[in-house]
Amino acid sequence: MDKLIKALEEQYGIKANDVKRIQYGLWEESFCILAGSKKWYAKRFWYKERVEKRYDRMIRGLELSQSLREYDFPAPLLIKTRQGKLLAHVENETYQVNEWISGHTYHPGQLPEREAFYMGQLLGKFHRNWMITTEKPKNNFHFPSDAKNKW
Repeated sequence: MDKLIKALEEQYGIKANDVKRIQYGLWEESFCILAGSKKWYAKRFWYKERVEKRYDRMIRGLELSQSLREYDFPAPLLIKTRQGKLLAHVENETYQVNEWISGHTYHPGQLPEREAFYMGQLLGKFHRNWMITTEKPKNNFHFPSDAKNKW
């Protein structure tokens, strides 16, 4: 955890009070970062070969998620490094930091049907409203939890 705490401070200017591991995957680890009164979500990509092979696609995906935010799509805010980069590289590890979004994490095959239903509605709304244009879509997007109250 010390490497993560050091990377957060040096690369992002985030002085972590507490770090809790959320999930451990085949290619990355996820963490909840507490810094003062703020909470952050951090990923540490430790499988270097995978990052190297997928780096361009990772960057394009992160850029797309941030572009969608401009159209009110509920993508989490990506926190850029002090140098304005989307990912930080420290001692053979790659880091990504996002704003904290409350909710649940599910492993493949464990997503409850009710949650999958709301996620599907959000995805359907995205496809119905997305047009290739410079104008913002007329309908606002909602988080899955908001959809529960609307549908």
